[in-house]
Amino acid sequence: MTTTEIALAFNALTVTYKKVKDFIDKVSDLEIKRIIVDMGGQIIDLEMAAKEYQLKISELEDELRQLKAVPEKELVYDNGVYRDKDGKVYCPTCYDNDKKLIHMTKDILMYSYYCNKCEYGIK
Repeated sequence: MTTTEIALAFNALTVTYKKVKDFIDKVSDLEIKRIIVDMGGQIIDLEMAAKEYQLKISELEDELRQLKAVPEKELVYDNGVYRDKDGKVYCPTCYDNDKKLIHMTKDILMYSYYCNKCEYGIK
């Protein structure tokens, strides 16, 4: 279930609850029971969605812990680009803004190096 579906299910639950409250004195016992059963189904849907999201959150937290455990590359800022110890060149714009190591390509026509992601180039 997406967050939109959860919100819709919760909204439907609220509407159903208001129906129960409004009609409890006006309708037959059978209709009240049907509304309560509908509410129960909606509550179960919400509980299942909550469990799915909790599982996804746990998976993402594990992934984040693993990513934090990976040592950062040692980079040196040199002539408008970042370089690692092997001499590979990375885009300073992508790294400074998003902490993403995007390799720059050699562009012999206009720039010495060019980033295909953000289009940063340097002569």
